[in-house]
Amino acid sequence: MAFTAISTDAGSDGSHYVSLRIDGFNRKVFLYDRYGDDMAKKRGDMWVYNIAAFGFPSGYQFTCISSWDIDSVEIRAYSNDGWQISSIVTLVASKNHIELLTTDFNVDRWIDYNGNEEDKVFELTRATSQTDEVLKMNVAKLLSGDVSAMRFNPSKLQYY
Repeated sequence: MAFTAISTDAGSDGSHYVSLRIDGFNRKVFLYDRYGDDMAKKRGDMWVYNIAAFGFPSGYQFTCISSWDIDSVEIRAYSNDGWQISSIVTLVASKNHIELLTTDFNVDRWIDYNGNEEDKVFELTRATSQTDEVLKMNVAKLLSGDVSAMRFNPSKLQYY
């Protein structure tokens, strides 16, 4: 889940992608075009991917994936239309288990392909054991289809 900042030009119509590093393999997948406006100012978006979408080498098999199997997660700019991310949370979920992978709140971080190298990549921060329990409950509710959590508000932004 990503929340776009409220400043002028914070939103983006450009293409950006998420990159995972697992067991020395770097793989990326574009943030697909969701219904309506993606990455719109003062709004939230949620993308869901199966690990297979990242195109790991043939023969590579996951017996089980947990948050600690993933070495790093990055959001990368692939467009000259920058995006100002206010807050972003990533998860690893299986049929019966949800783990927070990264949490970055109120960071107001720009990613833009036009910028210098550090503006092109946003390495996300690993969640810790101190991560807010309320966030864990809201994320679990969202993934189970409970819409009461859809007004999650990390920085006065709303997820619709």
